Amino acid sequence: MPGRLVRLAGAVALVVASVVAGAAASLGSAMLIVAPPAFLAAGWIVLAAGTVLASRVARAGRTVATVAVVAVTGVGGAFVAVPLGDAARTPADVPGMRSAELSTGSRLAHVRVPPDGPVSGDPIVFLHGGPGVADMRGDLDFFASLAETGREVILYDQVGAGHSERLDDPTAYTLERDRADLEALLEELGVGRAVLIGHSYGGTLAAAFAAEHPDRVSGLVFLAPGAVREHPRAYGTGMVDRLTPQQRNALNGLLFQPRSLFGWLLTQANPRAAHAFAGDREMDARYDRIYEASLPGLFCRVPPAEGDPPRGLGSYTNAMVRRVPDLRPALAGVTAPAIVIKPQCDYLPWTFGTDLVDALPDADLVYLRGAGHSLYVERREEVRSLIQAFLADEELPIPPVSDLTPPPDLDGPTGIEP
Repeated sequence: MPGRLVRLAGAVALVVASVVAGAAASLGSAMLIVAPPAFLAAGWIVLAAGTVLASRVARAGRTVATVAVVAVTGVGGAFVAVPLGDAARTPADVPGMRSAELSTGSRLAHVRVPPDGPVSGDPIVFLHGGPGVADMRGDLDFFASLAETGREVILYDQVGAGHSERLDDPTAYTLERDRADLEALLEELGVGRAVLIGHSYGGTLAAAFAAEHPDRVSGLVFLAPGAVREHPRAYGTGMVDRLTPQQRNALNGLLFQPRSLFGWLLTQANPRAAHAFAGDREMDARYDRIYEASLPGLFCRVPPAEGDPPRGLGSYTNAMVRRVPDLRPALAGVTAPAIVIKPQCDYLPWTFGTDLVDALPDADLVYLRGAGHSLYVERREEVRSLIQAFLADEELPIPPVSDLTPPPDLDGPTGIEP
């Protein structure tokens, strides 16, 4: 009996090892072969061979071995090969939305809100975050009110997200592509200079555009901004750390479902193979659910009860747009005034805000208590009053900080190396 138990344990260990080896074989093959049937077959063969070896270790009969191979390879293949089946959720309709075909080859959805009253300054262009987290309808609910300042307000979905087109080649999603799209969109809309308001990754994009075209920016507003240089702890765990254990378990169930995890691993091995394996519709639908499950991590306390989470998010642009060059030297040439609003409970590091203040010649940092990463949702009136005062060149209702060291009550990462 002990001998049988040892053989059975060895067989189980071999099956587990063959699952890992099969996944590795598929991923390795995908680095060379884009076609899913080919790289999946490589993993299936390794898994089948491992199961046969496990059957021999267990000294199973031919019939039992055959059943084991069919069961293991069938179940394993189904876990990876069968689409996730999440319901695709179309982004909410936006009145007045149009589509622009740009010189870059991108087709971007956008909406223009005319100034309320006499024109008082350059248009405002809002840049959403993520990358890939487009919520034009929800963002319009907040930013359209800035038309009361006498400025046109423009919102758009970046390529690969929301109502805008998806690219056939996911490797084309880059910060440089987004910067070029913004430039081309302004040309298409006849906008010479603008005030850029960037949230999260939108702040990174605003900084990249200003660094390249300082003469086309008359003001910069950074809301919980993303990175302006490579950072070892730039994204990821902070938002998850803000979730309860139950919320984290629900999120992990979506992230680590075999096909979902395998799809993400494929994007690291060969994004083109990943896109052929699971297309935009499937992965965007899964990303919608992942974002909704992680939503509590974007707030200081609890998400507002009203409103729906964004729909139609861009999975591949979120996975691909990660590399950020050091923008700080070029930002020294940007003379436009800037304000950085850093929330108390932001999951992004404190240094993301101070990097901008240190690099820009005319920038202030405002510390907003009681707000998380989605600060203009959680603290609408405070954020609106700060932006309006900045645009009018008036005294800010919340004074800027004079000391750029992390505040004692900061409820988020500092980003400062120990």
